[in-house]
Amino acid sequence: MILKESKLVPADRCGVWLVKIIHVYSKFLYWGKIGHFCKISVRKTLPYNRIRKKRKCKSLYIRSIKGFLKRDGSNFSCYSNSVLLLKKRLTPLGSRVLGPINFSIKRKRARNSFIKIL
Repeated sequence: MILKESKLVPADRCGVWLVKIIHVYSKFLYWGKIGHFCKISVRKTLPYNRIRKKRKCKSLYIRSIKGFLKRDGSNFSCYSNSVLLLKKRLTPLGSRVLGPINFSIKRKRARNSFIKIL
């Protein structure tokens, strides 16, 4: 679960180290779950990176600290919250996605795009 104004580490390799959540696109007013879209602002980047600080772009929330329990009894949890930065629709901004991804994401097109880049 993420809130507005929270700072997260991106899960893809695009030269961005830290982002800040500006807006969460969900039915609820202030927080989002895995699979929700977010609008972020870039806070820390590599020097001489093509993505500048204070740039705003969309992202997809893919990893959560809170454990996710499936119906079959399996559990999925991580040590940090992470988002995937997006170019257009569901195309990732970076070349690789680092770490595990929870495949409980409801959007079929999002799941298919992750399989291509892993």
